[in-house]
Amino acid sequence: MDLIGQRQLTGKVVSLEGAPLRDVHVILSDINKSKPLSFVFTDLEGRFVLVVPDYVVDSVAIRFSGLGYKSKVVSFSLKSGFEVPQVRLQTNTQNLPDVVVKSGPIIQRRDTISYDVKTFTDQQDRVLADVLRKMPGIEVTDNGTVKYQGRLINRYYIEGLNLLDGKYSLANNNIPVDAVEQVQILENHQPLKVLDSVSISNRAALNVKLKAESKNKIIGRAKTGAGFPLFLADVEMVPMRFGNNEQMLFTYKYNNAGFNYANELSNLIEEFSSPIKTEVLSIPFPALPSFSQQRYLFNNQHVGSLNYLKKSKQAKELKVIFDVVHDIQRQTSSINNALYFGFDTIRINELHQFRMADIRMNGKMELVSNTENKFTLSGLKAGVSRLRNDAEIFSSQLARQKLNDHFVWAEAYGRLVWKINKWIHGFQYQAGYNIAPQELHITPDLSGYFSTSAQKFDSILQQSTTEKVYAKTGYSVALSLGRFSLEQALSADFNRSKYQAPLNMLINGQSILIDDTINNQFAAKEFSSIYMTKLSYRANKLKFSAQIPFHYFIHNNNNEQKNYLDRLFVTYDFSGQYIFNSHFNILLNHNKDIMLLPAYFSSDRFTMSNYRSLVNYEGIIKWRYRNASTVQLFYKNSIRSLFGNFFFSKESMVDNYLMDQRFNGRFLIGKAINRDNPSLIYRGGFSLSKYISKLKTTITIATSSQQSSGQQSNSGQISFYKVHTTGLTAKLNARVKLFSFDYVGLVTQIKSNINDRENWNRTYTEGHTLSISYAFQQKYLIKWGLEINKYIADERSPRQFIFSDFLIRKNLEKRKINVELYWQNIFNLRQMETIMVNANAINIQTYQLRPSQCMLRINFNL
Repeated sequence: MDLIGQRQLTGKVVSLEGAPLRDVHVILSDINKSKPLSFVFTDLEGRFVLVVPDYVVDSVAIRFSGLGYKSKVVSFSLKSGFEVPQVRLQTNTQNLPDVVVKSGPIIQRRDTISYDVKTFTDQQDRVLADVLRKMPGIEVTDNGTVKYQGRLINRYYIEGLNLLDGKYSLANNNIPVDAVEQVQILENHQPLKVLDSVSISNRAALNVKLKAESKNKIIGRAKTGAGFPLFLADVEMVPMRFGNNEQMLFTYKYNNAGFNYANELSNLIEEFSSPIKTEVLSIPFPALPSFSQQRYLFNNQHVGSLNYLKKSKQAKELKVIFDVVHDIQRQTSSINNALYFGFDTIRINELHQFRMADIRMNGKMELVSNTENKFTLSGLKAGVSRLRNDAEIFSSQLARQKLNDHFVWAEAYGRLVWKINKWIHGFQYQAGYNIAPQELHITPDLSGYFSTSAQKFDSILQQSTTEKVYAKTGYSVALSLGRFSLEQALSADFNRSKYQAPLNMLINGQSILIDDTINNQFAAKEFSSIYMTKLSYRANKLKFSAQIPFHYFIHNNNNEQKNYLDRLFVTYDFSGQYIFNSHFNILLNHNKDIMLLPAYFSSDRFTMSNYRSLVNYEGIIKWRYRNASTVQLFYKNSIRSLFGNFFFSKESMVDNYLMDQRFNGRFLIGKAINRDNPSLIYRGGFSLSKYISKLKTTITIATSSQQSSGQQSNSGQISFYKVHTTGLTAKLNARVKLFSFDYVGLVTQIKSNINDRENWNRTYTEGHTLSISYAFQQKYLIKWGLEINKYIADERSPRQFIFSDFLIRKNLEKRKINVELYWQNIFNLRQMETIMVNANAINIQTYQLRPSQCMLRINFNL
């Protein structure tokens, strides 16, 4: 069988008695060369499938080695076919002599791929994240998310324990790289051991293996730093201890130098998500640009996190997590918005001065047991946050805004999965409460919409409160029948929501309701029940699953239309994976699902969501159907340190409403229209990464393309939009003697069009980041960085912004302490522009940047 220029060599390995031997290491080599061409491990039946490159036309050498058996080398001629005669291995009864084993940078053993951390480490690298970015097949995005072959990981372990749930940036950004021996990728990982025989997983997990001398002892990092201008400070203390039965990671960090340490607390795995605050009211905040956040973030930030896990002799794990953030941020920016419609263009130009004060605390306690026969989980989590945003917005006049935003939530949850003979039973529950009061004060009415009335007032006060009580429970049963497994599940979900949002005007300190049509007193009850049946099939090369959920949904509310929904939705999810050989596999998925929007979106009165937007959802009970088809092709060759993936997807969505926008000058009034609103998105791209051992170089090239289309309504007239986005990313990490080079380049082109106009809105952006470091005498490191950002937009001259940074570091004799001098923004660039295209809008923003700053820092490894 030929596959992309490669052939398959098959065979079977048995003992002298004829019993199949599993986990025998089979290595294919050219008959005249010692360099391996490919390798595999034998399966449960002792069989193996080796990939033979097309340039090999004659004899090959095949080496067989297994624990407890004598190694054997077989010469085989490809001219005789591609079926190797049965290989018999003899038991090894002799004591093994002391040997020195030299392994490659990447080793694969069945579904586990191990990266040798030392191979990818430079003297400049401080923490694990610095090295992860250099490993082929592994990607670390700007927000810290880890992907393997283009897909998100589903677990992050340290020595096999899940200490951090989805907050694994805490580990990546703080574990000293000198403490880590290996990074392991666990392919097709099923987190619940009891479900391994019935539930198919196509996702990978990541496991951090520490060096022996770093286990069961306090390790970590500490830092103290000061600089100028503005009395800069950067301080941290991060002790940690990792063992097989007990783990702890504590962090405290403070800085006012532009580093956003709160990002380390972000949840990067969807399964561990917490209740999300409903953003009813807001102050327009400048969109985050794509360049380094520390260049524009003016902050004063305290961040703390305590993470503790204790594993008992009965394999039960007690986990306690507590996070706290106190963050003050400031930003000055100007915006230039252009909104294109089929017959009109709205332009908004404003200057924003923004200040945010954010205090939040979240905690969780869990008790978990995860064995082959039983999984139990019970937990309680809660959180509170207080956000105050102040902004001055200048357009034709100056307006001041204050937003107070509170959020309190608590949730209890649990899960039990147990095996009785061949049957696997499951039960789960979840119950919680959250409330989010908000208050937006605007002085004066910048839009001019309300102040046109005869009665004059001083300011506008918009208040809102969303409150929700919810409970969910479910039961499932699964049966494994050889290669087939069958699962049935039934769940019920109930929630009660309340929403209030009066809009008042203040006259001499007295609050008066502006209009009854802007006084929401909304309440809704929702009940849903889901019955799901799932069939799975698993063979040596093929995995397939099909599930069909029947979703029965009831919505009842108190709006004037008395809208009521009582409906059965049927969806499905089909997924299949075929493994061609040890290098290639393909994943196919086709699904149809439904998303029901939060109940308050069914209110039938206006809400002033910000100072220039008045929105009415017209009492429509909103839902969205989504059809998606995805094809993903994966390639990996751990011997050659080469990884690649290709993907293509089509996603079509249909909403049951369309928001009609009407502008009174710059003031937007939105009303929902009850009608089908379809949209379509095509995505595609590929990624290829390679580590070249001789050059100590990692190269990554990736492309992506997206085409989306949909419709919009402005003043009752429908227009259709198209947006095409293409991108190219290149990454290079190379080491030449004492030099290290890091380069990241990103090129993006965006085109948008309304109603098939001849002229498209075009935007072209480039971003280049280069750093060169030089290490000498084992004591000194010099690093110079350059960042170039460029964009070209229609009707605007090209813009280019260049940043440069410099660092010099000295390691003290004990090597656990180093002193560094860091100079950021050498050219003292004060402002920068960014451009973003989204459907029918082009947004150009100018940011105030941090001035040139210099810091002296002392770093300690504990």
